[in-house]
Amino acid sequence: MAAQCMLWQTSPAGTEMEIHVLDWLRQMTGIGEGWHGVIQTGAGMATLSAILTAREKALDWTGKEQGLAGQKVLRVYSSTQAHSSIEKAVFLSGIGRDNLVKIPVDAEGAMQADALRDAIAADRAAGYLPCAVCCVVGGTSVGVSDRLDEILPIARDEGLFSHVDAAWAGTAMICPEFRDMIRGVEMADSLVMNPHKWMMTNFDCSAHFVKSPDELKKTMSITPAYLVTQDAEGITDFSQVTMELGRRFRALKLWFVIRAYGVSGLQEIIRNHVTWAGELADRIAATPGFELTSPARLGLFSFRLRPQGMQDGADLDRLNASFLDAVNADGTIYLTQTVHDDRYVIRVSIGATATRAEDMDIALERIVAIAKPFLVT
Repeated sequence: MAAQCMLWQTSPAGTEMEIHVLDWLRQMTGIGEGWHGVIQTGAGMATLSAILTAREKALDWTGKEQGLAGQKVLRVYSSTQAHSSIEKAVFLSGIGRDNLVKIPVDAEGAMQADALRDAIAADRAAGYLPCAVCCVVGGTSVGVSDRLDEILPIARDEGLFSHVDAAWAGTAMICPEFRDMIRGVEMADSLVMNPHKWMMTNFDCSAHFVKSPDELKKTMSITPAYLVTQDAEGITDFSQVTMELGRRFRALKLWFVIRAYGVSGLQEIIRNHVTWAGELADRIAATPGFELTSPARLGLFSFRLRPQGMQDGADLDRLNASFLDAVNADGTIYLTQTVHDDRYVIRVSIGATATRAEDMDIALERIVAIAKPFLVT
């Protein structure tokens, strides 16, 4: 259990299991052929790895050797709904936060394709070097998704590296009926989904898939004599495609989950969570004093208290923040907050392994009971 999985030489079993369980996951989620997987610590690390690869590819791998001084200014594109890990990856990579171009979204929260094309053209005209497009599938805030079949062809036509953040929603692709969300994903260069978010797998376990492991290796690899598997052909040394050198045996827990639940067992859990989230959203929306602020998307929706006669603004935001504190202080359930359409709203995410249908009744009872004093006007 104390395997050191940095090299095939230090852990042949750990290396081979990682290769195989990630190929199982590729098949289970229907993302298609041509992907190669590596387990990262989290989606943030996978996204940083993708952005670094995009940077180096755009600079013909001179950035890692010469630095960024004197190079063309790079630009990365994402929607305004993208996870903060993309912004973090852009500044940690040295590209700079000012060079993350946030593309507006449509009424459904999806990146506007025409606006992306216009932004890339304007940047090229201004002398910038566009290098990457980052798409979201199941955004953390309220679950919105970009239409990959509209955005990824633009990235391909423009010669830009493309990364898809499906950290939370990727697990749902185990169910074929939800795969319309990732239509076009086969055109991407990089994709991340986190089994530790919604696939009953203990933290940390993030599945990072890439089309070109050679480009990832060219970006990440450093090979002193003590960090290679000696006298071996056709093997994988995962430390050559990740930022970390020492690596834990993360593949083992994913193997246990897949073998224990099976595909049908995981599908049943995911479908239950989606169904229960939709039902709970409907019940909250039908409760006086409550307002649904985003529809149920898979296992996630948002709401807020809206006392009669109270208008949008700072006072209503503060009331909902205080209400959320009260819910979490109660200790029965745990909810989180976000800002959506410039409003403070409360997120409900159904995804814990032990969740039962009756827990929805408990959640609604506590939410409504705790809300009563906040709805007095």
